[in-house]
Amino acid sequence: MRNSKLSAPNRRASVQGRKREDMAKIVSFAQNFEDVMLWRALGHVQDGRYIDIGAQDPDVDSVSRLFHEHGWRGIHVEPVPAYAERLRAARPGDIVLETVLAAVPGVRTFHAIDGTGLSTLDASIARDHVRAGFGAHATSVAAVTLDDVFPLVQGADVHWLKVDVEGAEREVLAGWRGCHTLPWIVVVESTRPLSADASHAEWEGLLLEKGYVFAWNDGLNRYYVAPGREALLEAFDRGPNIFDDFELSGLANSPFCRGIDRRHTEALAALRDAAERERQTLLDELRRAREEIEELRGASARQDAAFEARSAELVAAREAVERRRDADLVWFRAEVDAVRRELDAQRHEAHRWWSTAEALTSERDALHAECAALRADRAALLRSTSWRITAPLRASRRVLRIRGAPRRWGRSVLVGAMAAVLRSPRLTLVAQAVLARAPGVRDRLRALAATEYLVPGPATSIRRTRDAAVPRALALSPAAALILAELERAMEVR
Repeated sequence: MRNSKLSAPNRRASVQGRKREDMAKIVSFAQNFEDVMLWRALGHVQDGRYIDIGAQDPDVDSVSRLFHEHGWRGIHVEPVPAYAERLRAARPGDIVLETVLAAVPGVRTFHAIDGTGLSTLDASIARDHVRAGFGAHATSVAAVTLDDVFPLVQGADVHWLKVDVEGAEREVLAGWRGCHTLPWIVVVESTRPLSADASHAEWEGLLLEKGYVFAWNDGLNRYYVAPGREALLEAFDRGPNIFDDFELSGLANSPFCRGIDRRHTEALAALRDAAERERQTLLDELRRAREEIEELRGASARQDAAFEARSAELVAAREAVERRRDADLVWFRAEVDAVRRELDAQRHEAHRWWSTAEALTSERDALHAECAALRADRAALLRSTSWRITAPLRASRRVLRIRGAPRRWGRSVLVGAMAAVLRSPRLTLVAQAVLARAPGVRDRLRALAATEYLVPGPATSIRRTRDAAVPRALALSPAAALILAELERAMEVR
């Protein structure tokens, strides 16, 4: 019987296998220190064997886990499918029989008490559990005998056998008839289910008949030592104590761990409450953060829309600027081409005028040389004898022409005055302003100036690109002006 199995949780600790020599302490998983007592007697055995009848969970209230972790292997008999599956998963190398043990093989009605270790073959015990408020259901299960189980160890020694079948202990032991295998130690639950009332009188005789010697009663189980193994009795002269150097696993739901479990449960509840409060706080913060995010998303969407609109405006403005730029470039290039053409024309005109100026300069130099030669000839003529001899003749000719002399003198004076005025730009402007009031006089004076070659006449203008007049800023002498006029007439003729 396991009083602690009433609400045993479906738990399993993941504990790595550890060899005995690597451990300073052993860890007890059994509900009433059965594994501590058996380890005290059998801990010296290497690679031992066990048979656990009514094994239930592989971790909670397990007698075999301590031994399995130290390299032992064995057989588990567990008819409840859920527990059998857990045993297969947690005990590699062990044999798990999903059946019941009985006095004879066959099919038996098994009463499963859900979520507990109280399942039984005894219908009356099952009814008591139902009346106590437990859920139960009956199922048909195959039954075998101990004589069928022992051969599965293949002739090896069985070092301990545990029987915990909730009131069916006699029926299990009754199936041990012909097999001569004698486990070194047999542990049998010796109280009625959910009670401290002893029940060993019903089955103890079957063990005593095989020569087993009673060794120890722990209040829940009775321990027996096989014949020929009486030396093991020394291990059962005292109960579990500090010198067994063990510690509790914390998985068992026994009274020894109940206070620790309660405090642990309370601490876990407090931690859960704190965690729930923190979770709620975090959820509130998360909700607020999500609201802020939504607001930011809305603001971002508005900003994106504004940005898109602004981008469209900028694109339109850029396109307009590019179109204006292209038009300006076309206009500018046309203007540049026009200016270049004008500049080329001006350069050509300047070159032509420069060439003309050079020609005039050469002609002027030639005229100066000719004038110098004429002056020299005149001086020589004036110094000659013939000039002196003919002086009376020339004087008589002047007397004969005296009648027309005043008119010619006035014309010469007027021509000289006009030449002086034309040599001064300021006097020219003043004369133009005065003569503008007397167009007739102005035309006659202009004709006289053209006749005397002071200004170019209608036939003396030089054709240029823009029909510009020959500049008078050169201030040529009358002789040079005469030569220039001749050149212009020659060019006009060409």
